Amino acid sequence: MENNFSRWPLFTEDLDFAQKWMRAKLANPNIVRSWRDDAHTAISIGLKKEVLELLSSSFAKSVPSHVNDQLKFRLARMKHDPCLYEKLIPQEIDKSINKTINLCLAKKIPIEIELFGGIGDHLEIISLLLPWAKKNNIKLNLNISAGRKVQLKRVMQPYQFIHLIEGSKGLSMMGVRGWIRSRTNQNYLSWIEIPNIVHNNNYIVCCWKAEGRYDPFSAFCRSIPSQIVQNIINKLNERLPGIKIIDISNWSPWEKNQLAEKGVLFKDPQKTDLYNIGELINQASCIITIDTALAHLCAAMNKEAILLLPKFHDERWHEIHNKNSSYGENLCIIKNQDFGSWKNIVETLTREVIGSLRNLA
Repeated sequence: MENNFSRWPLFTEDLDFAQKWMRAKLANPNIVRSWRDDAHTAISIGLKKEVLELLSSSFAKSVPSHVNDQLKFRLARMKHDPCLYEKLIPQEIDKSINKTINLCLAKKIPIEIELFGGIGDHLEIISLLLPWAKKNNIKLNLNISAGRKVQLKRVMQPYQFIHLIEGSKGLSMMGVRGWIRSRTNQNYLSWIEIPNIVHNNNYIVCCWKAEGRYDPFSAFCRSIPSQIVQNIINKLNERLPGIKIIDISNWSPWEKNQLAEKGVLFKDPQKTDLYNIGELINQASCIITIDTALAHLCAAMNKEAILLLPKFHDERWHEIHNKNSSYGENLCIIKNQDFGSWKNIVETLTREVIGSLRNLA
């Protein structure tokens, strides 16, 4: 079973085993796609040194530059590199983006930007783009998919200087992000405005499970198994009698049935838009989330939440979770110290939830 086609050694709680298996794969690079995917996975299990060595190898010289640039960017983010986006955006592309943005500013016409990725990626980039555009009196046309437009339409309505357009044209969102971050002091700020409602101290909103449609291993690392969630729910019910828990995770039917037996209620975020989800979390006295869209929504709403990150978390948090950003101000991070297992966060999370509720009392 242990071969180049099966990634099963990664889906364990044995970090030494997973790293040993990945080192063996990295030692025999063959085709570009396999090497690229393996290198990214290696970073995600803590093998930074090995990836740096690969980037200096003869094989790396035969790989398209953008593949190596993406790896260098991830490593630079982890080191809090002040010249972060220079690792990702080629100089000629940066010059082209600079020329386009300055031309739009001079002619006072909207800047066309293409957004892609998950809804969390959209919320994150808008948290940078919107305050920058507002401060500098800039108009933006954000080209997005039809589905994303439906999700974002109501929360974007107050901002007449930004238009959501169904399409896939415009400047790269990462290129524009790099332009803003390298040339201004703009940070990621909250921007979603939903009327405040009195908090209900017996009301918690949770998200424990990440989508694994395109990257099952990333979803595995970020998600908390339903059995551990049941242990957390047991602790909360024991120490907070009468607590109401609303779960927006995409559980399988059998997992949902087990949690429902413990009194958990469910809300499907796919059946509504961000405004309705925002109303839900605006009423909550406590929010618990893994690295998924709910974390980005809370930061965009200026809403405090507890964020659970895996041992080797996405390096974006090294950049966006700083003291002057909406992420740093609103998200309290609990980082898992173990690989694959979340058993040891149960008590820590329970104490944090209780403390959060006491602060609201």
